[in-house]
Amino acid sequence: METWVLRTLGSLALSVVLLPGRTALAAEKLLFGFEDEGSVTAWSNINVYALREAEAQAAAAASPATAPAYKPPASVPPEPPVKIEWTASNVASGRHALRLSFAGGRFPTISAAGPLDDWRPYKPFHADVAAGRTCMVIFRAMAKTSKYGTSYNDGTSRWEFAARLQPGMNRLVVAAPAYADRLWKDIRNVEICLYQPHEGETITVDYLNIFSRECEVVRNRPRLAVIYEPKE
Repeated sequence: METWVLRTLGSLALSVVLLPGRTALAAEKLLFGFEDEGSVTAWSNINVYALREAEAQAAAAASPATAPAYKPPASVPPEPPVKIEWTASNVASGRHALRLSFAGGRFPTISAAGPLDDWRPYKPFHADVAAGRTCMVIFRAMAKTSKYGTSYNDGTSRWEFAARLQPGMNRLVVAAPAYADRLWKDIRNVEICLYQPHEGETITVDYLNIFSRECEVVRNRPRLAVIYEPKE
């Protein structure tokens, strides 16, 4: 059996895939349930490349003697904006969810202010995502000290969780990172991006939450990833 492991830019992420149905999760903190339209309009497109360049310029200006000289990129990949909608289709919990429609790109990203700044008392992160094909979604938590850069130090300054989705509804659960005391502290923004989406592709995101019970590997499935479930 295959255990699929992906190293993202910012962390080691174990992808987890759908389980039929969703049992109630005790002692949870709901981040985004998307039951009110305001939790959808809170999200907007961001230009990660521009943010990365702004950080590099600021670092070079702040420490000209020690920081690497700023060199603008030869070209910045265009990222078509993601269409963000409130939907009643492909809902995992309640009556509504977040639908994201893509027009291509490499890492088109949306962001919202984090509703909770301290995730450290919690253990796993959970999300339900419906997809039309096998693809890769990335969830990211940007803390006060997180950076968008591509260096090792920048990459380890943020928490990222990448999951390989299967067609249909995917239940994603991932354990808190080893350095949660640093990565899950002072959370400023929560972000979602899809790797190299097809033009016209849509995914639906629902029920983003964190909860206090530990999670454990319950089994491996052929051709799929490690599946986690919260401990009872």
